[in-house]
Amino acid sequence: MLALTPLLLGDTVARTQLLYATLGVSGIALLVLHTTGGSDPRGILAALGAAASSALGLVLTRRWRPPAGVWTMTAWQLSAGGLLLLPLLLATEGLPHQLNWPAVLGFSWLIGPSTIGGYYLWFAGLTRLAPAAVSALGMLSPVTAAAIGWIWLHQSLNVVQLTGAAITLTSLLLLQRRRPTRPGQRPAGELGRIERGAHHRRVQRGP
Repeated sequence: MLALTPLLLGDTVARTQLLYATLGVSGIALLVLHTTGGSDPRGILAALGAAASSALGLVLTRRWRPPAGVWTMTAWQLSAGGLLLLPLLLATEGLPHQLNWPAVLGFSWLIGPSTIGGYYLWFAGLTRLAPAAVSALGMLSPVTAAAIGWIWLHQSLNVVQLTGAAITLTSLLLLQRRRPTRPGQRPAGELGRIERGAHHRRVQRGP
């Protein structure tokens, strides 16, 4: 997302932010790639493609700033994504043969708080936070997954993986720091709120 921000949004990205982001990616590599089970190249390529697609979508969402509210925008994006994946689901796995109560509860959690709630908070933050802060939040996913596996599934983490997790969390904290602003310069979040208000007034007035 930091790489696409200057190209599509015209915003400047500090060299320190690029350095911190590179540091975080290095930490994730130490955390994920040093496992006893090995890595599947197809899975790595799929993950890179998903990350690039997500970054492009987030940057374009910030650029176009749709006039709809966060709930409406989230509902449309999730509906479009579900309809896009439905043919692939039917062609590869098919529908579940039966659903018991644990499965119903699991699907309810995935649909409600995990997906709808999570994406709402994500897009709400996207409209308020700077691109560096938003891109850094994605680094929490592998660290959180590793922590859950260690606590819930009793999976072991070696020294290299723990070092990678520490590096990732450190880079995330560094990316969340506010950049010093020059006298008379407004913070990125305040500029975003001003732009959203002006865009909303233009939409209300019409052509």
